[in-house]
Amino acid sequence: MSCQNCGYQNAPNVQFCLECGQRLDVLTKRAAIQPSRVQRRQSQSRLAIFSTRFNQQWLLSGLVALLLLIGGGYIIGQLFWSSMAPTTAKSAASGTTSTAQPVATGKPLATFPTKTVSELVEQTMQDVAGRTSIAVMPLTGSQTVIVNNGAQRAGSLITLFILVTAYDQVHQNNWQMQDRYTLRAEDKVGGTGTLHTLPAGSQLTYAEIAKRMITDSDNTAANIMLDRVGGVSAINSEVAQLDLKDTTMARRLMDTAALKAGRDNYTSVRDVATILQRLANYRLISKRVDQAMLTILKANTDHSKLVKNLPKRATIYNKTGDYQAYGVQNDAAIVKNRQGTFIMTVMAADGEREAQTTALNDLGQKLYRVILE
Repeated sequence: MSCQNCGYQNAPNVQFCLECGQRLDVLTKRAAIQPSRVQRRQSQSRLAIFSTRFNQQWLLSGLVALLLLIGGGYIIGQLFWSSMAPTTAKSAASGTTSTAQPVATGKPLATFPTKTVSELVEQTMQDVAGRTSIAVMPLTGSQTVIVNNGAQRAGSLITLFILVTAYDQVHQNNWQMQDRYTLRAEDKVGGTGTLHTLPAGSQLTYAEIAKRMITDSDNTAANIMLDRVGGVSAINSEVAQLDLKDTTMARRLMDTAALKAGRDNYTSVRDVATILQRLANYRLISKRVDQAMLTILKANTDHSKLVKNLPKRATIYNKTGDYQAYGVQNDAAIVKNRQGTFIMTVMAADGEREAQTTALNDLGQKLYRVILE
């Protein structure tokens, strides 16, 4: 007879269990209404497993619900504040305000070595003949080093302001960069660029023309874009809205008659560096539009001046400008790596090209090392 208490298998007709000593007939009667210890253990084990699984599922469900609650609240909050926040097309310096936080092309510098930068600029550029102006500034903050600022011949740096004017008009839905233009024979001018080599009747988008204007310093492209935005008056109006003090446009590119008459395009290292700083912080027109212009600047092919000796790990957005007849060698760049971002602009005039270029190569490399390394 099997003992209902401990499970021991006793011989038939035994009254007491030989293993645990319990009375077998009582246990048999209890068995009809009460589970054995073995059965209770099995039941308890199953109950414990169920309880553990239930608790785990409840805990997992609770965590999922909590995450959904937090995520939902965050999204709702973002949508609420986005709907409440105003958007602007200009930076605060141009007469409007912006509540958006800047999303820069790189992170701000931990420190900006103003004194060291000033000393490097003086030591590197002091022997360069002619007039040389320099502006160096961090991505954010007011620790700007500016030497000899003033209006100077812009050369191709003036195309930065044509680019900004064009993209601002597109941002205002006046026209589209994907609109097409048919090249005319009378559009073609000499100097840098290759657009003048295409046959008349060639069709290009304004996006391609704008890119050529910057990446190749294409003079034909610059004049086409200048006409599209409304001429020099439109550029000067944009400059005024941007609250820039030293920039004026007075002639088309390669207009030698205007030059002989004393009319030229002027800007300053402060104005150019200010434009680049706003652009790098996505505070010039809008984040999307500023990103488009930065993409063009990043594709620039002329790295012969300030950025020539920078390491490959550096990310560079730049525009050069030169006019050898007037001893002009200009370069303006946004430079970044993992350490941060800074802006450097040099405008050199009435000097000797080789000496100017060598000094710019040296200065750019030194600034990179002391600021970003």
